[in-house]
Amino acid sequence: MSLSVKEALDLQAFKDAKVVAGISSLNNKIQFVDVIEVPDIDNWLRKNTLALTTAFAVKNKESGLEDLVTLLADKGVSALAIKPGRFINNIPDNVLQIAEYRKLPLIELPLNAAYSDIIKETLGVILDKQNTLLKLGDELHQRLNNMVLDGGGLDAVTQILSQVIGHAVFIENLNGDLIACSASEQEIMHHKKLFSRRLKKAQKLTFQSENIAVVKDEVNHQLIAPIFVDKQLYCLLSILFNEEQIDEFTIMALQRGAIVSGLEIMKKKAIVETEIRLQRDFVEDLLDGKHEEEYTLVKRAREFGWDITQENMIMIVSIENFRDKISMVESEYEVQDIKKKIYNSIRHVLQHHAMQPILIQRKDRYIVFLCTSNCNSMMEKKDTAYKVAQEIQKAIASKFSYLDVVIGIGRPIKQVNKFKNSYDEAQKALQIGPILNNPSNTYYFDDLGIYRLLDSCSDVNAIKDFYTKYLGALVQYDENNTTQLLETLETYYSCNSNAVVAAEKLFLHRNTLNYRIKRIKQILELNIDDPEIKLCVYLALKIKHLYNYS
Repeated sequence: MSLSVKEALDLQAFKDAKVVAGISSLNNKIQFVDVIEVPDIDNWLRKNTLALTTAFAVKNKESGLEDLVTLLADKGVSALAIKPGRFINNIPDNVLQIAEYRKLPLIELPLNAAYSDIIKETLGVILDKQNTLLKLGDELHQRLNNMVLDGGGLDAVTQILSQVIGHAVFIENLNGDLIACSASEQEIMHHKKLFSRRLKKAQKLTFQSENIAVVKDEVNHQLIAPIFVDKQLYCLLSILFNEEQIDEFTIMALQRGAIVSGLEIMKKKAIVETEIRLQRDFVEDLLDGKHEEEYTLVKRAREFGWDITQENMIMIVSIENFRDKISMVESEYEVQDIKKKIYNSIRHVLQHHAMQPILIQRKDRYIVFLCTSNCNSMMEKKDTAYKVAQEIQKAIASKFSYLDVVIGIGRPIKQVNKFKNSYDEAQKALQIGPILNNPSNTYYFDDLGIYRLLDSCSDVNAIKDFYTKYLGALVQYDENNTTQLLETLETYYSCNSNAVVAAEKLFLHRNTLNYRIKRIKQILELNIDDPEIKLCVYLALKIKHLYNYS
């Protein structure tokens, strides 16, 4: 606790003292009082000290007093009280000018002023203030402790602080969104104005030695304390005030409030994280096909408020190449924050559609149970799934436009112990779907067509032999002659073997295309227009894309 120079001058010990320089700095704080009558003060003089002197130590030095004032200003001394009359007759004008320039209050003491009276009374007031501060601090500590035990939460923290210090109190996240406050509508508007001002100026908060930052505008000032969770800056606790100075109890209250707020956030965070972990464990058991009685699975789900007896489609939201995309993010904390925001974006979309938010995170993927029990037809279920998928992609893109979001969707399942099937289908849709070049980046298992059948074949060697038999010679010819006959064949088939349409699509003359088709038939030694042969060659082309054969 400290005393301002201005307050000290009102004490009886300073009767008849007068300020002769540095009047603009009378709000300097005094924590210590010391007598400096020896020359070697440089090593032991402390900041925020009221220095008393008769100038005895510098009386024989030509610029001794000027050097002393400069040294004291450099050391952060609160004020210098000089008693002239014994060793100096008066304070020289150049010393006054230096003190004024360095903003060091210079006090001229009367000859009868006693150092013992000044030290006793000044330190006495400081000790009284410290005792008062400790008492108020204990009372605040007790109120905050009781609040924590009663489960009051962050709203209760702001209310207690507002009552104790008499200012509007706010807790906001790092985006400026209010989490809790005890303030009027007008004060909330001022708070938002100050945040907008910081945002507009890209103003970074600089926390001082008390771990407090100050933001000012024409009307209100804002005192801000950081709230740390897991050693990371998590949110901010602030008050509005319009005085030039703020008392030390307010700063102490803000600091203690920030600590308690951090503990409250950690407590809630631990509860939420535990619930999410239990939910994830349950869903993983469900999707991994763990053999539990259906009754047990339904009961476990109901503990989270979920009804899994309804029909659901499993949707997997995958953030492709996530680590590469966020390589510019420095800390793991920020990475987890991005994942949390993606999770909340998906959850918000599900809630918007009045769907129970059965949602878990698996590494860079998010598993969604999409309820389709209210849909009347298969087409409606599919349309609903695509609509939700598009909204999820838009919600994530609005926050992280640099991320690639790909979504796979399995077919509807109602049997509780069969959800694994829909999950496996969603994984297949993610794996195979990009072959289809769907611009929406959303793939439904049923839309995979012939690729579903090809992927289900377990004999990979037979697949490779089939591909080589029908396309191997053409692939080898293209490689040896740097031609593009394989592309020509694929385009020809995609145009339903219509040479005119295929020629236009390839920007070729029709005669050139006909020559290429003739050459393809010669290389493959196959009539590629024969229905049976055409089916086999078409399947070989699909195999090429599915297995990425060259």
